[in-house]
Amino acid sequence: QEGFDGAELYELVLRASESTTPAAHVPTVLYHRRETSRSVHFVNAAAHVALTQHLKRCEEDAEVLLAPSGLLRVRPKVKGNPRVSIIVPFKDKPELLEQLWRTFSTRTRWENWQLILVSNNSVDPRT
Repeated sequence: QEGFDGAELYELVLRASESTTPAAHVPTVLYHRRETSRSVHFVNAAAHVALTQHLKRCEEDAEVLLAPSGLLRVRPKVKGNPRVSIIVPFKDKPELLEQLWRTFSTRTRWENWQLILVSNNSVDPRT
């Protein structure tokens, strides 16, 4: 398909994955491309478009992000406002518990969460 310069194979694989027809052995080469130093890797703008269109065709409510590693990341959109429970086992170390609380309470944008602390026979009264 046109419009996927550098990501044609990636787009082809995404389309093939949408088929419900069982795969079968094909005894001949269907696609071949010479690898050169000028070859464009599939993680580029065309791959981003291909993956975004694939998710729409599959009716997946998600966004495609470029990760710091250079790979594409799919982030599903959360439906509703489910509660997130973070269970943390601990033994003493109150300074780590304080740091944990500060980190969660200041860095998350999610509002419906709870922190469940489970003591493993702590002996320090500050915990």
